[in-house]
Amino acid sequence: MYKFILPVAAMTLAGLATGQVANQKIIHNTQWTDFATRNGSNAQTVFYMQPIEARRGYGKFKGWLVALQDVDSGTVETVDLGVSKYVAGKMEPDITSTGTAFWVQPKLNFKDPKKPTQKVQNVLWTITLNTAQPTPESFGLFVGFGPSKTTGTPPNTSTTDGVFIHTQTSSRSKLPVALRKDWVWYIDTKMTKVANYYGKGTTLHLGGFYEEPVLRQFVSSTRYQTTAQDLYGLEAYWPDSAAKDAIGWDVESNSFINGLAVTTLGAGLLPKSITTALGTFWMSPPFGVLQAPAVFLGSKGTHKTPTPIPAIKGIKLYSQTAFIDPKTFKIRMSDLTTVSMQ
Repeated sequence: MYKFILPVAAMTLAGLATGQVANQKIIHNTQWTDFATRNGSNAQTVFYMQPIEARRGYGKFKGWLVALQDVDSGTVETVDLGVSKYVAGKMEPDITSTGTAFWVQPKLNFKDPKKPTQKVQNVLWTITLNTAQPTPESFGLFVGFGPSKTTGTPPNTSTTDGVFIHTQTSSRSKLPVALRKDWVWYIDTKMTKVANYYGKGTTLHLGGFYEEPVLRQFVSSTRYQTTAQDLYGLEAYWPDSAAKDAIGWDVESNSFINGLAVTTLGAGLLPKSITTALGTFWMSPPFGVLQAPAVFLGSKGTHKTPTPIPAIKGIKLYSQTAFIDPKTFKIRMSDLTTVSMQ
């Protein structure tokens, strides 16, 4: 396994799309990325099978957001991106031809315009599909790298060129061990099946953005430091009441600028989701047991809970947000998230 310690400097923002990327969702504690990783020097594909608790959605997928490191920015890298279904009844990716889709192979030039001669570059990429594509309600994302160049004799080798992905490894996660699962997998050109990537509970700085509204669940938590901070990684879906975690919702839709949003909480799901003109519903009628007060979305179509709600041990809730245009009365539903309070 190859880990590359990240430099202190901030990442370059780049990509194949311009402007603010709307309706994005990354299930990862960006501030607690501990390494840029890949698994050996062979060409490989790394899958992040997004936890179902974090996203059940509908509609179309527009593209990827991914934080990558290039060891030698003097060369142009080709990176594969795509989405993957789950193997039925498992968390692992379906690597068959019908399980993976929407391959793109952008050539990425890792160059910070402010530091063009810097050899090791870290870039947050936005990669946009020419045509948005429908996806399952829950799915994984993947990124593929070509072989890396190394010097030295194994195991004493060092990478001279190659791409790595920003990772919060299981060793840094504050999610209780009993709750961790194998959400991240990989396969290289010498393997016949996928294997776990850096331990249970690992996450990647790899997310997507969508046509439909998104609900980003977070916790205000002191699990990593004495001052509370907002975590959007796995801890957001299993908040710790003993650690005084507090739950919040960060909602967004670029189709509802200056609109309203109402987040609904419920304790149960329908046997099967219902597709309507307003979007897809998962919670039992009347769409939950509690509706939070309406909030104003503002000029960016976003709203973040200003005062998160304390976690109460043993409570499990589902959340979905209705976005409302008060002028036209248009309504669209977000994706659905789950919170299981510990």
